[in-house]
Amino acid sequence: MTADINGNLPNDPIFRQLLKVAREVTHVVVHDPSNGVDADYAQLLTDLLCMRGALREFLPHSLFDDRHLLNEDTPYVFVLSNGNYEYIIAALSILSIGGAVVPISTCILPEEALYFMQKCKSSTFLVGREYQDLGNKIHEHSSANGLPSTVLPIEMNASPIIDPKSPLITLTPGMEISPHRPGIVFFTSGTTGPPKGVVHARRMFYEMHRVSGPGHIFLSHHPAFWIGGALPLLRQPLAGARVEVIPSDPVVVWERLRAGGVTLFTGPPHFWTLIMQHFQNHLASLPADKVSAYIRGAQNLQVAYVSGAMPHGPLRRFWREEMGRPLQVSYGATELGDYGLSIHPETDVTLERCVGRPDPNITVRLSDGDHGEMMIKSEALFSGYLADEAATRTVFTEDGFYRTGDLARRVGEDYVLEGRASHEFIRFLGYKVPILEVEMRLLELPFISEGCILSVLDEDNNGLEAALVRLQPGTDQLSLKALREHLAANLPMYMLPAMLRILRDGEEIPRTPSLKVLRRDTVKKYFTRSEKQELPSDVEQWDFQRDRDTLAPRAWDWCGLQE
Repeated sequence: MTADINGNLPNDPIFRQLLKVAREVTHVVVHDPSNGVDADYAQLLTDLLCMRGALREFLPHSLFDDRHLLNEDTPYVFVLSNGNYEYIIAALSILSIGGAVVPISTCILPEEALYFMQKCKSSTFLVGREYQDLGNKIHEHSSANGLPSTVLPIEMNASPIIDPKSPLITLTPGMEISPHRPGIVFFTSGTTGPPKGVVHARRMFYEMHRVSGPGHIFLSHHPAFWIGGALPLLRQPLAGARVEVIPSDPVVVWERLRAGGVTLFTGPPHFWTLIMQHFQNHLASLPADKVSAYIRGAQNLQVAYVSGAMPHGPLRRFWREEMGRPLQVSYGATELGDYGLSIHPETDVTLERCVGRPDPNITVRLSDGDHGEMMIKSEALFSGYLADEAATRTVFTEDGFYRTGDLARRVGEDYVLEGRASHEFIRFLGYKVPILEVEMRLLELPFISEGCILSVLDEDNNGLEAALVRLQPGTDQLSLKALREHLAANLPMYMLPAMLRILRDGEEIPRTPSLKVLRRDTVKKYFTRSEKQELPSDVEQWDFQRDRDTLAPRAWDWCGLQE
């Protein structure tokens, strides 16, 4: 494909930074083997300008203003691609015409895409080569429902290559874009109904490059429609760092770490656990010189972020003590954008469920002084929920703090999570059972390789605590009674599970793309009652009238409220 040699870029901080780094850095900045891409800034800018030219050519002229930027009331453009070079080119080309990027799932159904189109008042899709068939199905379905879509392929490796230092590429005076215009939208599941659109303004991109730089190598393995996958794919090119796109596979991760040079890696606790288990099960028994090469690769990581949920104790100890590369726990949310809280060098590593201290330019407040609901204020906060002013008002305080819904307490300068203000406690016989705490204790047990804690309703719609677990290889069986006895070493009696289901080979815990447990889906899959209110036969249940724990009574086992 031939590039649009009109290199007039918007005169805003995003493209000032991109052009600056493009003229300073000469190495390959995106290595994407799945697409056959090794792109330096010359190729990246060429592809960006080419994609921008296609948008201006094929979209209706009525969508643009006299500066060739998208109209403020119709800025949204969908991106249907993996988290790779295609996404980078699509997102930057959309931003270059004043648009807002809307990354969507590559498994989306045409009916769901139609809902997003109606919600965003947009019908434009930039589609990666793997998803052309899906793009065509979306077009057919939307057309049949009176809303025809424009589906454009994301083109790569355009020519001729344009030199970033060429006078053809300039920042255009008068082509300023308001920092308050929508820049990106993430759809995220709500408590009920269809997903909510979390809108972030362009200003979120202005400073994101400052936490990286040309000396870094970042491994990208997340989907692009999750904020943890989308933002790094823009941050690193804006910083001059190298992005390497890899499969989300522990084997691939370890081999790339062993090869050396990787400095940045992020993932949720479940994926870090898979990486740990691969080392323990397959690498630790290798000859010492080979093992040390893997360990050196892990130790060379300058940033090893774990986000999305709290890592359990054994996982943190493995990386801190065996690898010598402590995981850096961070706290964030789609609504918070790029920053939240993270572990500080002076944070006490023995503090469980600790998410550290506020990042720069972040203000944290607890609803009840030193404890309560955590509320956050920053320049990177989302603008609001798309086309839902009522929901937006609900989550903001009058002075502009975002209500996270997470309960926390302050310990010195650090914050410790205590669960959700609403649905991460199980209401059991009047007691509040904190899912997060029990789940961490469950995952600390040496015979458990994977597991989660769930709220399952009994016949009277009272909450019961259920444990869904996968046993470590070599552990043949586990009874509910034995599990309760093990957990009772660290938990009071009212926090012990009342149900147990053991995962078999081939069975999986339903999770989001960011690997968070889909608790409702998991309950439906493994704990659905029959019409006679009977649990599946492979679920073991504790009978509080018949079964008895063998442990001697202890103070506070029932919060001092036992009958």
